[in-house]
Amino acid sequence: MALDNLFQGLRINNYYKYLLYLFGIIFVGSLFFTVNKIDLQYLRKLSFTIIIFSSSIWFIEGMLDIINKFLYEKSIDEDDREKYKKNIHIIAIIYFVYQIIGWISIFYFLYSL
Repeated sequence: MALDNLFQGLRINNYYKYLLYLFGIIFVGSLFFTVNKIDLQYLRKLSFTIIIFSSSIWFIEGMLDIINKFLYEKSIDEDDREKYKKNIHIIAIIYFVYQIIGWISIFYFLYSL
């Protein structure tokens, strides 16, 4: 019963917020604690990179929400609604490609260290 309430508010589209909080805690913890078998420099770089990328996704998603509301309010008749749908699909594809390229570049950067 308690586990149902714990995971009830989790949504997969907010994964970047969970990563932001998780790696924020890991980053702060790596500043104060030492672990013998973990390279703390690598862990700090990983945490910092994911914090920056997750923050940018959060910011961009907020901006996309504003753009979405603006475009929807501007589309009054049926022809405008079709243009609105087309524009939203293009923006969603660009956003999705941005996330994929971002995650690939993060892992490439971290692999090259």
